[in-house]
Amino acid sequence: LHSQFVTHLPLGVIHSYLFPRVQYIPVKEFVISCSCSSHDSLVVRDVDDKKRKTYVFKVAKGVDCFDYSHSLNVIITGGVDHAVRVWNPYVTSKPVAIMKGHSSSIVDLVIHPGLEQVFSYDKEGVLKCWNVKEQVCIQTLAIRDPFGHRVPEHGPFPFRLIRSPVSSLLITSNDSLIEIKLVGLGSTKSLKTTHAKPLCAAIYNPEVKQV
Repeated sequence: LHSQFVTHLPLGVIHSYLFPRVQYIPVKEFVISCSCSSHDSLVVRDVDDKKRKTYVFKVAKGVDCFDYSHSLNVIITGGVDHAVRVWNPYVTSKPVAIMKGHSSSIVDLVIHPGLEQVFSYDKEGVLKCWNVKEQVCIQTLAIRDPFGHRVPEHGPFPFRLIRSPVSSLLITSNDSLIEIKLVGLGSTKSLKTTHAKPLCAAIYNPEVKQV
């Protein structure tokens, strides 16, 4: 009845298990999907599979969440093994980097291309910010439940990145909504380099407002 407005194209069987997420990338005209299977943990395929080959990524315990950045040319995945993996979309043999630091399953992650960072969130309410190019953890936050000390219960998509007008990260659970405002690149350009080598300690004096 509505075929003049909406059409569909069956892609066939892609995963051997149920897949929790799927994402269409318009600029590349391909579809990315993930599953908990170790044989087809992440699949990148063209809408028309005759145009380009299908890329199948394998992770021992599967993939629960992922995000893609066209400008950074990476796919970043997370799952029950607590690791954040950075992939080249066209290299399936091994990840570019494996970033470790979480102590529980990663339930969601999102890439901020402008900051060249990825935010990962685990089921214990720990949020980590990683530098994609340097592949290091920049900051760790333990998100506290505003209604008590219980571990928050999240749905399938607890993360939402808002880029404009105010760059912020929304974390949702069964009974709360938490907004975390992100510091943009513009505010970091004004920072001055005070030491030629990495710092090992710092202290702030509130009386004179100096570090």
